[in-house]
Amino acid sequence: MRRASVVFKTYMTTQMACAGDASASNVYENHFWHLYPGNENCSEPRVLTVDYIRHLNPGAKTIMIVRNPTSRLYSSYKFYNQFTHLESNREEFHEWAKEQFELITDCFNEPIVGIYYVYVQDWLLRFPREQVYITRLEDLSANVTGEMTKIFEFLELDPVNQETMAEIESAKRANVGTLSRKFGPILPATKSLLDDFYRPFNRRLAQLLGDDRFLWEDD
Repeated sequence: MRRASVVFKTYMTTQMACAGDASASNVYENHFWHLYPGNENCSEPRVLTVDYIRHLNPGAKTIMIVRNPTSRLYSSYKFYNQFTHLESNREEFHEWAKEQFELITDCFNEPIVGIYYVYVQDWLLRFPREQVYITRLEDLSANVTGEMTKIFEFLELDPVNQETMAEIESAKRANVGTLSRKFGPILPATKSLLDDFYRPFNRRLAQLLGDDRFLWEDD
């Protein structure tokens, strides 16, 4: 992400105080868990990616930025559709979503990514709460300065100056524009379908974090 690269560049060129990895899939992707040492002859994983991170760096701090899972799924579909060279639209997304839910037991299934509480719970079982910062993309987008200030504090970094914060705020957002105009807003029927599916999982996430913002009832 452009915004993340601005922050990373700032600290690498001034303080050398913070380095990190921005692979979101580290949180949720354990597709090949059966190949991990320690999972031999297991019907479900005992060792996850987070276990390796804790073993190698028990003091690591994790920042999770999650989005309304309904919006995330629609955005993901639009993003990956551009690489298929196939014409698609929001009506086809609706049919695709229904098909995905029929296969929901498949761990490779895309809607699974939006069941955040599972991954957050795994992380909080391995790391103390003070080493995991969780916020919503909606809040970051609405208040870049406020959220970035909290993140710098979480990382125990000095606050940035106004010029750097202005650069972060004005950074170009990626993966927006053409695809959104092509597909248009999500169909009401699709939104209702996805909201109903994710609602109980959002509720469990909100309970886990003690924060009703993660119900996404303001969307």
